[in-house]
Amino acid sequence: MPDRIRTELSARVLVAGMKSDRKNAVLPSKIVHLVGLLLLLLMPLFSSCTSHVPATSTPLTSTELTISELNLLRRVEIEKAARPEITTTKDRVFVAYLEPSRIGNAFKIKIYDSDLTGEIISKVLVTSSSSYGQPTDIRVVSDGAYLYAFYETADRESTYLWGAKYTLDDRFERVVSQGPIAISRMFLLAKPGDERLDDPAPMLEGDNVYVMTRYKSSLAKEGETRYRLRRFDRNLNLQSEFDLDLSAYADGEARQSSIIYENGYYYIIMPTTVGGGNIIETVEWTAPSDILMIKLDRMWNVKESKIVAKQEGYTEGYVTGLKSDDKYFYVTYNQVILGKEFSSVIKVYDKNWKVVLEEKYKTAINIRSGLRPSIEVNTSRVYAGNSEYGTESADIFVFEKK
Repeated sequence: MPDRIRTELSARVLVAGMKSDRKNAVLPSKIVHLVGLLLLLLMPLFSSCTSHVPATSTPLTSTELTISELNLLRRVEIEKAARPEITTTKDRVFVAYLEPSRIGNAFKIKIYDSDLTGEIISKVLVTSSSSYGQPTDIRVVSDGAYLYAFYETADRESTYLWGAKYTLDDRFERVVSQGPIAISRMFLLAKPGDERLDDPAPMLEGDNVYVMTRYKSSLAKEGETRYRLRRFDRNLNLQSEFDLDLSAYADGEARQSSIIYENGYYYIIMPTTVGGGNIIETVEWTAPSDILMIKLDRMWNVKESKIVAKQEGYTEGYVTGLKSDDKYFYVTYNQVILGKEFSSVIKVYDKNWKVVLEEKYKTAINIRSGLRPSIEVNTSRVYAGNSEYGTESADIFVFEKK
């Protein structure tokens, strides 16, 4: 058996076992939130009002702080859009997104110039079908030449995971398509142990492309935190797959998370349940949660775990954006006070995961709506994508690093 596959298969049993007493030291947080896909399906029933928080960053003390502000340059609105995912090249910005429709959703791409002042092209990527249902979630990663997309489609009973590779140019041609890679039960019907295919998290590592999904459990602290990773080559041929059980370090069902590889380590950013109360299993924001970082070596051994976001009075989760540059990690997620506030935040960390900057950039006044954030980073700018459930548009926020 090749060393790579042997290494990954060993991850199945690396961290399984009893929960540690460490969890008793985590302070509960009083907060809550709504499930994205459920709200997306109920979009026509909701109306909403959104406020865009002024772009005033809060720098925090750091001995090596060289980024002091994210200066908002512009906000671009995309009509009839949701769940935008952003990729940049030297002179282009690519936005993949969901176009919701009562007659059938679609995934589309818009290509802009580098300043997002001019649209180059728009095209349809994936449409609804009688065989595999409607497009729901999409997440992307790129290597500068190609964009790799993993996405979910769903019907009333099942969900399906797909992968595709596109050229990062004005043609945006599909080079490879794979799927369905996996099939599971629709999330409203999911039972403990079922694989959750919504919001699949992609990652590049060397010549490999990964996608990370997760397993249904319980949102309560006793729930298992289990992920499924699939490794592909750059043409999306499946090489191996394995389970990663992080229940010894995190609490509650695995939820929307992000993963990145850097300098010999994998970093997973995820919600972890820190309190109890009246938890509704289909509404993740009823489980008080903070944001946990887990660092793993190339053998998938856990080397470090720490809470990296814990805001008093808020439940935190939906970590659907994680990027890095030569100095920092950039994370975007949601902060929620059930019935009072639903916001999206960008946090910038140094390489030791110390917070150096925080930006709350969008707040939905109507708590029934909810937000879905994403992030992209290049040398001089940070791009934040967002959409509010129940509205007819998505936003792209363009920040300048200062």
